[in-house]
Order: sequence, then C-alpha cells, then structure tokens
Amino acid sequence: MNSLNIKLLQNSRMLGFLCSILTLLILPHGFSASQPYEIKPGDHVLFYGDSITEQRLYTSFVETYTITRFPTLNAIFTNSGWGGDRVTGGYGGNITTRLNRDLYPFNPNVVTIMLGMNDGRNRAFEQETYDTYANGLASIVKDIRSKLPGARITLIEPSPYDDYTREPRFPGGYNAVLLKYGEYVRNLAKENGLLCADLNAPVVLGLKRAYLLDPKGAQDIIRDRIHPQPGGHLLMAAELLKAWNAPAIVTYVEIDASAPSAKAANTKLSGLKFYKDGLVKWTQLDAALPFPIDFREATIALAIKVSDFIQTLNQQLLIVKNLKEDYYELIIDEVSIGVYKKENFDKGINLAIENTPMLEQAQKVHNLTVLRNNVRRQNWRNIEVPNKDAKNIDEVVRDLRTGELALVKLQQELARPLPRHYTLRPSSAEAALGRSILGPEQPPVPQGYNPENLALKKTCETTDLNRSSTAWGATTSLTDGSWEAKAGSTFCTGNGRDFPKHVTIDLQTTQTLGCIIAGVPPFGSTRTIIVSLSMNGKKFNTVGEYVFSQAKEEKRTFIFRPQEARYIRLTYADKYEERVGYYDPQFMFTTEVEAYTPVK
Repeated sequence: MNSLNIKLLQNSRMLGFLCSILTLLILPHGFSASQPYEIKPGDHVLFYGDSITEQRLYTSFVETYTITRFPTLNAIFTNSGWGGDRVTGGYGGNITTRLNRDLYPFNPNVVTIMLGMNDGRNRAFEQETYDTYANGLASIVKDIRSKLPGARITLIEPSPYDDYTREPRFPGGYNAVLLKYGEYVRNLAKENGLLCADLNAPVVLGLKRAYLLDPKGAQDIIRDRIHPQPGGHLLMAAELLKAWNAPAIVTYVEIDASAPSAKAANTKLSGLKFYKDGLVKWTQLDAALPFPIDFREATIALAIKVSDFIQTLNQQLLIVKNLKEDYYELIIDEVSIGVYKKENFDKGINLAIENTPMLEQAQKVHNLTVLRNNVRRQNWRNIEVPNKDAKNIDEVVRDLRTGELALVKLQQELARPLPRHYTLRPSSAEAALGRSILGPEQPPVPQGYNPENLALKKTCETTDLNRSSTAWGATTSLTDGSWEAKAGSTFCTGNGRDFPKHVTIDLQTTQTLGCIIAGVPPFGSTRTIIVSLSMNGKKFNTVGEYVFSQAKEEKRTFIFRPQEARYIRLTYADKYEERVGYYDPQFMFTTEVEAYTPVK
C-alpha cells in the first residue's frame, strides 16, 4: 500500500493550511516480524520453574509487554515458579504433585519451563546428575504433551550463574555446567518441535559488557550470582520475547510537512492540520503502548546500556520531515514532552523512552501487573497450598481466582490505548545568554570563554544524599559530561523534606570563573536553583538564580562578573508540588553542571 498523499487546500483567506489525513497502516522496512507473535487471542500462559521464575520479574516484564503491545489479545498469565525446584520437584512437592496442582488445573495454552539452576547442584559437572536432569526434563515434556496435547511449550535454557564479574568458585565454573544443561534443553526442544529460548548466553554477554562500563554495577545484575536483579531479568525477558517473535514496533508515524503526506503503522492518524504560523496538529489512536522502562533502577539502566532492548523491542518512532523552523516543541495531550531540533524529527524521535502520557499509562499497567502477580502468589502459597485439606478450600480457591481474574480484566482495560492529541509548536534555541536548549546535546560555550569545562569529573557532596538507587544517587552524575536525562547520568538528591538542599562541586584548585551552565531533566519537581561560589567552601557568594520550567528539559547559562573560586554550589530553594513522572516531589534532579573561565 502506498502512502497517502494529500494536496494542500489553498485559500488566500485561510489563516493556515488545513488537511486531514485518513488512517493509514504501512509497516516500514525493518519493523515487521518474520513470524507472528507466539501468544494468541485468549491464551493462558503459565510460567513453570524454580526460584528465578518465582521472583516474578522476567515473567512480569513479558506479561506487561504482551498486554501493552497487544491489548486486544486478552491473554492471561500465571506464575507457578517455586524456589528450590528441580526436574524431580522440590519444596513444593514432587514433580507429580507440582504438575497436578500448579500446572494442569489452569489448562494453559502456552507453558514455559525453566529448570536447571538447582539440578546441577552448584558444583562441577557430574554425569549421573546430568542424566537425572535430562531424563526428568524429557519426562515433564512428555507428560505435559500427553495431558495437554494442545499446549505450546517453550523450553528455556537455564539462566546463568555469574562466573564473569567474579572469579569462578572451581575450575571452569558452575555456568559451564549450566551451559551443558542448556545444550540438552536446546536439543530436546528441536527433537520435539518445541520453541527454545536461550536465557544464558545473551545475559552473559550483557554481564561482560556491563563489567567493562561499571564493574560494581555489573556485579549487582546478579548480586548473589544466581538470582538476577531487575536488570538481569529484563535481559532474560528480552530473549524470551525474541523467541516468541515479539515485534520492535509500538507505533510508527512519518509526516512530510512539505507534501503534506503521512504514513503510519500500528496507529490510526487523523485530523492532520498545518497552520500558517508553523503549528502542526493531529490525533493518534494507537494500537499499542510502549514498554515502561524504569531507568531509576540501577541494574535496569545498566542493562539497557549494554543490550539492544530498545532497538529490538521498544520503538515508537515519530518522524516529521521538511519542517521549516530549527526547533519545535512536542506537546501531547497538552503535556510538553520536550523541544527538539529539526534534525531530530528528520531522523525520528523514539517516544517509547520519552516521558509521554502513553508511557505513564503503560507504567500503570505494569504496576497492576506486579500487584496482580503478588496477589496470585499470596493466594496460592499462603492460602491454597497450606490449607489444601480444609473443608471449604475448593470454594475459597474459586473465590480467590475470581478476584484474580477481576484484576486481569482491569489490566486489560487499562492497557487499551486512548486517543492522543499531538501538537508541534515552533520554538528556538534561544542563542542569547540564558538560553534554554532541550535535549541531550552539549550546549555551546558562550563566546569569550575558554572551551575547557573546569567542572568535568570533579567530586561533589550533597546535603541530601539519595540512598535509594546508585544510578540516581551518584554525585558523579552531576559532572560526568553527559546531558542525557536518564539514570546513571542525571544527579538526584534524596527525598528529604527539608529545604533548601545543596550540592557542592570541588574544583580542587582555585579558578577564575565567569560562566556556569546547569540543566534539569523533563521530569521531577526541581524549581528554583541558586548558583553560588566560594573560595573556602564555607562562605558562598550568589552569582545566579533561575526558576526552571516543570516537565521541560532545560539548560540555563549563568554569566557573571569573573571571580576566583574553588567551590560551586547549587542550592535547591524550593520545588514544584506537582509530580511529573513517577518521582516524589522532594527529589531534586540536575542533568549536568559545567564551569568556564573567561578568555584573558
């Protein structure tokens, strides 16, 4: 199908251009999956495994992805992971008990099985132990296929034991054993015509890449070497989703402002209007929501850096070509998303990682996914199993599952996309002093100042240390040279209620300063920042003050009479009461601080 091309309606009495774009569904090159997604309408998906599955992390990510990417599938998910499980069973009973109680009654259409971490007994390879695993897993597959002949089984190669960010405990390491088990899983799947997902090698690759960037952070991905933290589970979820042919695209919109023309995928585009003053407006009714990535969580932020998750699973591209102005502000449902260069729109902006109303809706879906999984575990492990011999347990179980299904229905309803109203408004770089440039670009150093950033990589101290997450709490993020508004490169104070709060940069030597540049991200409640300088770190002299806009990524240049100083202090004088994103208003965010000396 060709793109829809609509000629401009020309009328000298019109204040602007006007054209309406009908819905057009075109799948751009590189976004189509070679095979349809594995989960079908009405499927019941059951995750079976040990404590790694019981963590309800990779399973919740997969569930949220499916519900938000395919909101009309009405699929249901059940987690039947039990810590300590092997192919023979474990703390929850032998394998017969486990299957008959925790799998078959749900009559799932799709079953995933990940076992092996406990089966290898955390020691060097033993043939007898391996044979027990191989025979046991084959028996499980045979039993499921016999009792649920229509079920589609995905076998999962055991996730890794971390022998890569720390020394192996014995020659060869335990993950080498798990790799042998994984090879058997792969062959068993091939012999039986089943899907297989490798949750080991790609995660190991992520660990190795992360270790090069951040050795301590890499160790946190699988902190106890067995049970991954959220970032590790995100890498695992990605591999299961890829095995299921999960598509990259959320939505795709491409508008040519000069034609005008538009093409789109996975969304209905309507009411496209061009105005004489440069304003562009349209409405979208998307067929999917983006996957909500929590960059505040340190291991997730690191996992995203070392993986292709965003490129292969979370693309919500907006391309607008041939715009006339150099800068445009993007507004969705009257919420300012940010100001971007014309070149950004030419290349395409991935809205999936921007703080949009769609992302906020998706995050609510994920929050409900986590809640529903926690409710399910509570009902199953603390009520159903311990009271299996109670007189009225069958009635109680029915009532509990009715409540769980009500939460499922709420998840599905919440995941249905809403019409969103888009506006592109011409903006500017405000090249004069005190400009606000939005986006991750390095701001230009004003004329008359040496280009060397004297604050780069300098140490900082704050009066309200963020102890909840190293990704946000590291004061080094304030002077790391990155203007990216995300965890790991954006500084955040703690959420203490006492104001003002301070963060102080030590330049280590006395410098003659005349220019400070500071910025805030498009989220959080940072409001007034006061910039002051000091020779001794005790007596500070104010050189600038600015009230930043909320929900906008801003950079502010402070020019002042040159003076000698060793210390630069940012004082957060107050805050916005409203919450933007998912952050307590007490958190004060700053993307970067730079300091320059005048040319002599």
